[in-house]
Amino acid sequence: AKSPSVRTIDEKTYIRGKDAFGFQATDPVTENVSSGVDRIEYRIDSGEWTAWNENTEIIIPEGEHVVYYRAYDKVNNLTEDSRPFTVDSDPPNIAMVIGEPKFAAVDGSIFAGGNTPFLVEATDPSGVNVIEYRVDDDPWIRSGGEFRLFGISDGAHVIGYRATDTAGN
Repeated sequence: AKSPSVRTIDEKTYIRGKDAFGFQATDPVTENVSSGVDRIEYRIDSGEWTAWNENTEIIIPEGEHVVYYRAYDKVNNLTEDSRPFTVDSDPPNIAMVIGEPKFAAVDGSIFAGGNTPFLVEATDPSGVNVIEYRVDDDPWIRSGGEFRLFGISDGAHVIGYRATDTAGN
């Protein structure tokens, strides 16, 4: 099974819906004896208990959930636990705010000077991890807030922007 992209923020665990997760169990040795793990089962929220193996694909809808899991050894001793988590498969909401001075043309083009402030804003339920921007095909720059385009040549340019949330979307 793949390792999940698990992010814990303020004691809340976030995963992406396309992430895989799995379970491991061991049967402890007591007085040099261990019967071995017989099976592992899980359920999501109030669903049915389901046997788990490495090929099990678990599809979980967006939102808050609890995974319950349990393991039996070969003499039917049981250990169980649970963990709350949130599935966040959606990318952040993102917008570019262009300050003054600027001029908006009829065709939607924006004319701005080197002193015009730009700000990329992003929001996401799991939190925003990174906001980046670039001019034309230049490398991406991590945004720390408002930025200006001092020294850029006159003419048409494209400002790209993107954000990644803490779940990795």
